[in-house]
Amino acid sequence: MSKTNKHTHLPRAAWENHVENWKNSSLTKAAYCRQKNLVYSQFIYWSSKFKTQEATPMLVAVPSSPVAVPVAQRSGPVSGIKLHLNACYLDIPDGFNEDTLTRILSLLEKGPSHASG
Repeated sequence: MSKTNKHTHLPRAAWENHVENWKNSSLTKAAYCRQKNLVYSQFIYWSSKFKTQEATPMLVAVPSSPVAVPVAQRSGPVSGIKLHLNACYLDIPDGFNEDTLTRILSLLEKGPSHASG
C-alpha cells in the first residue's frame, strides 16, 4: 500500500482513540498501524505524547483558611507545640528557632507554588 493512502492528517482526538484501542489490543504498535493503515512514526509520536501527559501529575492550588483546632487536655508536662493545618503536621520542640518558624509559616500562607523557592 502506498504512503499516500495512509491516514496522515488525523485530529488529536483520533490519535488518542487509536492509542487507547492499541493498548486494549494484543497487537504490537507496528501491527496495529498496518491493520489500521496508520503511519507508524506518527503513531509513535502520539503514543509517546499521551504517555508523557499521563505521567505528568496535575498540581491544583487548594485554597485554605485558618481552622479552629480543639486542643486536648493532657495530664503532665507538655513539651513543644504540635500544629495541624489541613494536611500539614508540624512538631515544634521547646527552644525552637523563631526565625525558622516564621519562614515556615510564611511559606504555608503563600501556598505550594512558593514552597520550592
